Amino acid sequence: SKKLRDKISREQETNRKRAESLRDDLRSRLGHEPSVTQVLKMRLYAEQGGQCIYTGTSFEPHIDSIFRDEEFVEIDHIWPRSKTFDNSLDNRVLVIAGANRDKGNRIPYEFFNGAGGDSRWREFEKRVLACKGMSAEKQRRLLSKSLEDADEFLARNLVDTRYVTRMFASMLREQVEFSGGATPEELEAISPADDGKTPWTRYQ
Repeated sequence: SKKLRDKISREQETNRKRAESLRDDLRSRLGHEPSVTQVLKMRLYAEQGGQCIYTGTSFEPHIDSIFRDEEFVEIDHIWPRSKTFDNSLDNRVLVIAGANRDKGNRIPYEFFNGAGGDSRWREFEKRVLACKGMSAEKQRRLLSKSLEDADEFLARNLVDTRYVTRMFASMLREQVEFSGGATPEELEAISPADDGKTPWTRYQ
């Protein structure tokens, strides 16, 4: 709908301006054009209130190391990427490298032994909820108690992907001129297959 498209456009413009501002700040700090990873680290640093979200360690005294020392901090996937294939911003946080290694292929709830009533989990909850610059979706992921939440996300994402694929196939049928004189019936056959591929290459 137009309302949804307008909302997405506004969000994209807001994100673009934020990225430009962060890039300008980093350029001044580093004395050269920052990399994409450095800009991402700066964004995560800001939304986490300048602290490691897992340990609570302040990054402020070591801020130059964040951008110059690749072994000091790492970008971690809240829900293991090997299990969810999710590399979105809402699934990434900036953490001390050692904490990332200790967490391993677990979600934070497992890492902090939330099921066992560990006090570290309660402290972690407070730290996450105090991050006012963090999206509600990222907070939800950080505080989720099971990867079943990730399964729900993957199911929604699959539905969205199929919808986008159908829309793309429709656009191809309407807008792209194929060689070989494809008939209307053949063009109608351009549709997403079960394996996610679109069998239209024979018309190239």
